[in-house]
Amino acid sequence: MKKILYMAILSAILAAPLSGERSFRGKILVLGFDSPQMTQVQDRMLRETLMRELRKSGYEPIPVMETESLFLEDESRQIRKIGDGLLKQFCIEAGAGCALTGKMYPKSVRVKKEKEIKKDRVYVFEMRAYVRETEKFLSFRTESAGEKDLYDFFNKTAEAIAAGLVKNLD
Repeated sequence: MKKILYMAILSAILAAPLSGERSFRGKILVLGFDSPQMTQVQDRMLRETLMRELRKSGYEPIPVMETESLFLEDESRQIRKIGDGLLKQFCIEAGAGCALTGKMYPKSVRVKKEKEIKKDRVYVFEMRAYVRETEKFLSFRTESAGEKDLYDFFNKTAEAIAAGLVKNLD
């Protein structure tokens, strides 16, 4: 009886991820951010910066060109306006383990109609992810303050989003 219990405990220990090792191992599909404050080019820059942060964290994002190929044949598909059904569908089509999208808007209600990112504003990012292995949707939220330039804003925002995703995946 002790031997069976010992084997069960040993199996559980060996099955658990090692310290620093990720339990999620699939590719991550990073889709667009729905926001009137960001242009298409800025959206792509943020996606690429987020992919770099995910790589630093030990994940494998699907490259931008592969991601955009999902949208080339059907112009009705929009990379920045994606609901849960399309999020799941794109995850499966891309062969990803996880697909991620989000919305960005100013925290202050008074400035929601602005059409650009400003350094003196705080922006809310509501993120949504679909995890294929568990067939579940994850939601998390992060905030990022406008910086002196978009380069700094995108870097800090990508770090915060990557940290939120890592926390939810592992």
